[in-house]
Amino acid sequence: MLSSGMRRAAALLLIVLAAAGCAGRGTTPETDPETTNRLLVGLGVEGGSGPNRTAFRVGEPVTLVLFVENRGQTPVRLVHPSAQRYDFTVSREGREVWRWSAATGAVFAQALQEIEVPPGERLVHRETWRGTDTAGQPVPPGRYAARGLVPLRGRQLESPPLEITLEP
Repeated sequence: MLSSGMRRAAALLLIVLAAAGCAGRGTTPETDPETTNRLLVGLGVEGGSGPNRTAFRVGEPVTLVLFVENRGQTPVRLVHPSAQRYDFTVSREGREVWRWSAATGAVFAQALQEIEVPPGERLVHRETWRGTDTAGQPVPPGRYAARGLVPLRGRQLESPPLEITLEP
C-alpha cells in the first residue's frame, strides 16, 4: 500500500506526463510549416541521355532521384514515424500504378527515426522503376506522373510530380 505522500507524488508525475504528452500533439518542430517550408523537395531522373530526360522505352529502367534540401540558416529535424524515410509513386490518369515500398515488399521498423538536416545540406534517395505496376506486371505506353514522398510524424512531404513518358 502506498503512503499518502507517495500517492501525491505519483499523481503529480502522472499530471506532468499527461501535460508533456498534450504538448507533443498538434504542430511539432519537425512538422511546423514554418520549419518544413525551408525544405526544398524535388524529384528527377538519373542516367540515360541526361538529367532532364523524361521519355523512356517500355521496360527500360527509370532511376528516380528524390532530394530534400535545407535552404534555411538553421538545422531542420525530420522525425519519421517509422524506419521508412522515403517512398516513390507512379500514377497514370490520377490512379497510382506503382509504389516502391509496396512493390519491393519492404517492411519498416515501427519506431520513430530522427534525422537532422544541416543548413545547405541535401538528403538524396534513389530507386528504380522498371515500368511495371506494384504487382510486377508491365504497364502500357503512355504518360505517367512520378512523385517522391517523405513521411514525417504528422504530415508528409511530396515532390512536385515529374512527368515520365513510356514509348513503345
